[in-house]
Amino acid sequence: MSKITFACQQCGTVKTIYENKNQSFKYCSRRCYQLSRNAVYGGKVEIVCKYCGVTKLVPHKEVLNGKHKYCSIRCANLDQNKIPPQESNHTCYYNGIKFRSKGEVRYAEWCDAIGLKWEYEPNVFKLPHCNYIPDFYLTDFDKWVEIKCDINDKEHKTREFMKTHSLDVLFRKDINKIRSGLDYGWKN
Repeated sequence: MSKITFACQQCGTVKTIYENKNQSFKYCSRRCYQLSRNAVYGGKVEIVCKYCGVTKLVPHKEVLNGKHKYCSIRCANLDQNKIPPQESNHTCYYNGIKFRSKGEVRYAEWCDAIGLKWEYEPNVFKLPHCNYIPDFYLTDFDKWVEIKCDINDKEHKTREFMKTHSLDVLFRKDINKIRSGLDYGWKN
């Protein structure tokens, strides 16, 4: 193998190394290469997410390698249809409203299908030890509805709210009945 002598473009150090076809002879070390790239690109470059349009600073090397077209893995998956937008990240959208679960979306769809007027999380109620936001308010019935697909830490809030307000609690089985088209009877 033959040797080659070159001057580093970053620090000016003269170095003699064995010639390698796959190696570029511009920098004496990885550190000089990175310093040079940072000087050219400022270390990071601004990209615009291909899916949501958000701008984000990312390392220039990843942009040059074609790795960064999105602001997050979630946006990449959504753009490539790996996860449906309505069911991603526990957040669901229906008629432009952001819901916290698929069960709430199914209930809203059902209310619309049978002509019930509803509002999603219209009020925050101050309870003795916390705040509580019921999921739905049915304006025609002056009734609150809470969707409970899973037992969680909101259970005590629900019980506290029920002491002073008319509240129906629907569980997963009720949502499944609604989804399958069975009639749900309201208690007066």
